[in-house]
Formats: sequence, C-alpha cells, structure tokens
Amino acid sequence: MALIKFVHTFNKKNLINYNDVYLKVPIKELIRRDPKKIYEKFRKNKISNVQGLDLKYDEPNNPSLKIVWKKKLTLIRIANKILNFLEKKANYN
Repeated sequence: MALIKFVHTFNKKNLINYNDVYLKVPIKELIRRDPKKIYEKFRKNKISNVQGLDLKYDEPNNPSLKIVWKKKLTLIRIANKILNFLEKKANYN
C-alpha cells in the first residue's frame, strides 16, 4: 500500500470526525496557475520529483468529499461545498 493511502486509511480508522477533501484539478490548470513556477522549473530541468509529472500522484480511492474542478467553480463555491458537506455530517452525528 502506498504511503498516502496508508495514511488516509489510518486517519479514517483512528481519528474521530476525520474527513478528507479531494479537489481534483487537471494538470493543465495546475501548470497555468503555478505561482511558484514549479512546473516551469521542471520543464527547464532545474528541479525534479514533481507530483503528477515525474512522480506518480496517488489519487485517493474514497475521499469523504470529492470536488471536480471546473472553470466556473470559484473559491466561494468550493468553500460552500465543503461547508455544506460538514454541516450535513454534523447533523447526522
């Protein structure tokens, strides 16, 4: 089992009210944003070990909440999705 999957599984089993939120963003969008120029540095062979490029990304199997990025999905909408999810969870517990 990959380390990330192990950590997620451990957390879900051992931490009360643990929830993992997965925001799935296409690599092209991550490259477009890139405020630290990590992808540019990788492309110029200045750095290596970049998730999703030369390092395999270990995508979560069963996150508590998965949000798939779309161009019209603003930070406010993402925050509201997370808050709505947490509110529903709190009402069920």
